Amino acid sequence: FERSAKQALDWIQETGEYYLSTHTSAGETTEETQDLMKEYSDFRISAKQTKEKVKLIIQLADSFVEKGHAHACEIKKWVTAVDKRYRDFSLRMGKYRSFLEKGLGITSEDNKDLELDIIPASLTDPEVKLRDANHEANEEKRKSARKKEFIMAELLQTEKAYVRDLHECLESYFWEMTSGVEEIPPGIINKEHIVFGNIQEIYEFHNNTFLKELEKYEQLPEDVGHCFVTWADKFQMYVSYCKNKPDSSQLILEHSGAFFDEIQQRHGL
Repeated sequence: FERSAKQALDWIQETGEYYLSTHTSAGETTEETQDLMKEYSDFRISAKQTKEKVKLIIQLADSFVEKGHAHACEIKKWVTAVDKRYRDFSLRMGKYRSFLEKGLGITSEDNKDLELDIIPASLTDPEVKLRDANHEANEEKRKSARKKEFIMAELLQTEKAYVRDLHECLESYFWEMTSGVEEIPPGIINKEHIVFGNIQEIYEFHNNTFLKELEKYEQLPEDVGHCFVTWADKFQMYVSYCKNKPDSSQLILEHSGAFFDEIQQRHGL
């Protein structure tokens, strides 16, 4: 918990503060302001990831304190620091976006999308109790349960990030190669099945099935193994993907030129 809280604070204090300190005004021209808005949109992706991490930290802190964690006081200090710093950061990000939009003569309803939509119960709920002496006998059991909860939370966060990355790959690299909009190097024309293998199948399984199945076990982390056993056969699709990977890498290396690098730059990936 402490490590995750430190990582969130470090990102806010270093990456977040650096961005805000170097982006304090709109451009002198409409074109410059549009470029700044694009930079904002690109930076907001990593800011949203930090928002999700902060929400997870708050949820874990609430769970730990409610169950009488031995270090409840320290946990409350950490979550107070993270909550305060992130809320200040998100508020300033929203103000900066509104400033850019004003310069472009536009308005949007999602300039508060980085703000937290939860409040730490461990800091506001008078019913939340600190560690009770009567819990001593069950300390080891609670430690085991908390560890499982944290692992489950990290597993879900990782799966969501994986699905998001697969979706970005399909919406950028795959789409531009198959849409017919961009000029494609002759050596890879109509060879998307080699370049990407069965990535669409992998995405559809994780997005439509496996992520939803994992979420069913969010409150039952000790039983999440059933999810992997149930869908074990589906992971055979990675065998096909791995078998194709050498051919894909060789084709890209020898025939794609700067095609995929240019896509990466255009999409800010």
